[in-house]
Amino acid sequence: MIVRESIDELLNAPEGEHYQIDVHRSIYAESGHDFSGDICPGIKIDDLFCEAIETFRSLWSSYSGNKRIASLSLEQLLRDCGAINDDGITYAALILFGNKNTLRKHLPHAEIVFEYRSKESAGPAAHREDFQIGFFCSFNKIWDLINLRNDNQHYQKGFAVLPVPTFNERVIRESILNAACHRDYQLGGSIFVRQYNNRIVIESPGGFPHGITAENILYRQSPRNKLIADIFQLCGLVERAGQGMNMIYETSISEAKPFPDFTGSDAYFVKLTLVGKIIDVRMLQLIKKLDDEILSAMTTDDYLLLASVFKEKNIADISPLRFEHLLELGIVRQTELGIELINGDLTLAINGTPVNEKNGIIKLS
Repeated sequence: MIVRESIDELLNAPEGEHYQIDVHRSIYAESGHDFSGDICPGIKIDDLFCEAIETFRSLWSSYSGNKRIASLSLEQLLRDCGAINDDGITYAALILFGNKNTLRKHLPHAEIVFEYRSKESAGPAAHREDFQIGFFCSFNKIWDLINLRNDNQHYQKGFAVLPVPTFNERVIRESILNAACHRDYQLGGSIFVRQYNNRIVIESPGGFPHGITAENILYRQSPRNKLIADIFQLCGLVERAGQGMNMIYETSISEAKPFPDFTGSDAYFVKLTLVGKIIDVRMLQLIKKLDDEILSAMTTDDYLLLASVFKEKNIADISPLRFEHLLELGIVRQTELGIELINGDLTLAINGTPVNEKNGIIKLS
């Protein structure tokens, strides 16, 4: 088998070698090889963008509380975070801190393309920007573009009418971070962030990492680019490796929005659709009544269980044992009729038949 030494050689390999390159990629994936930790030949610290590095420095210093970070030289800062080592400058450094010319030369597809589409039909985007520069220079700008068209929805809480943004900032940021961490940089193609009126679609090259599927993504973690993930964790952009998707699900459920949707993903692309429209005001009202201490104690499974109840999906098949933690938190209580949501204003229906109008009882078989 032909083994190429760099991404440049992979991209420019003769057509007859493409199958062998695919086999090589598969072996790397199965072995857990971290491409972002590989050395990018031919680049120097001067090829990195100071603004991107200083943004990272500020985030790392603030998050860690370590004032020493502010006085480190550029080289020492990059060594301390692992972006460079004695062998040279890594692809992680190029992807996160590279200037435009260096990225174009060594990794031209490591870009994020933002598009706003006011219509569902195909055709040119109403607004498009290409970010072919270190990630730490584009991350905030992409959110700013999304937030320009981020309308508020509203729900009633007592006499007050309160807003809920269509696109939750934390969910969108985490989703873009996931794309940067997990995309396959040995494949051509860019990360696309496409904004529509009520949804955002993020597409990233490479398919799911080895061993990860849409079905097990909440319970298994396998970062494709571990060094990039580690650097994100150092500066607080991600709290814990592998927990980002859990947060995305929990926040979407807590705002009564649809689950993240991976429909359309395949072996070469992951397609994540985030719908921002509130689909059940009753659930939103219940979640908003819970105090922060209870919310912080809830697990991802708790959120998924509540979502199943409100969707009235296979309610009769849910074991009462699954409600034990919600019982402990005081979100539900056990009654002679079944499990009761502790929310006096909530009414749910089972099989189309209204139940206790005051307490909203979910009866389990």
